[in-house]
Amino acid sequence: MPGSTDGKPLTSDQAWTQLAAENLGRLITSTEDGSIEVFPINYVRLSDVIMLRTDSGTMLSTITTSPKVVFEVDHQDLESRSTWSVVVHATAHIVSNDWARRLAASCGLHPIAAPYARHIVVLTPLSISGRTFGIGRAAAGPPHPDDSSETDTKGQTLS
Repeated sequence: MPGSTDGKPLTSDQAWTQLAAENLGRLITSTEDGSIEVFPINYVRLSDVIMLRTDSGTMLSTITTSPKVVFEVDHQDLESRSTWSVVVHATAHIVSNDWARRLAASCGLHPIAAPYARHIVVLTPLSISGRTFGIGRAAAGPPHPDDSSETDTKGQTLS
């Protein structure tokens, strides 16, 4: 329902379908000292795993020392005033061989920041959950030119 903040849970199948429709998410890791790191990263869904590509650096080192990660993807559709969010708790596995790199390339997985990223990371889900929400007018931005209803400063319809 538009304007709802409670959301509606997605089934596991619906969450996987939503993941397959996008290609940019956030990988959340924790370091040995407990610090949280968040990395925007592109990905592909392959069956029941998620594949990422990265180069050496902070992400790779945190995954090596602490392979339990969280992966999150959001999508907002202003036209339909809806949004969804999917969260995957997973174990990250570094797979850096030629076969994995060829598979990643054949699936269209190309890294955002490091064009020659050599390391493939496969996320094996431990759990997946998601929610879909309607978004109110304030979150959706200014009213559409065809929308003749008046709103207050908080985006609430006055009539």
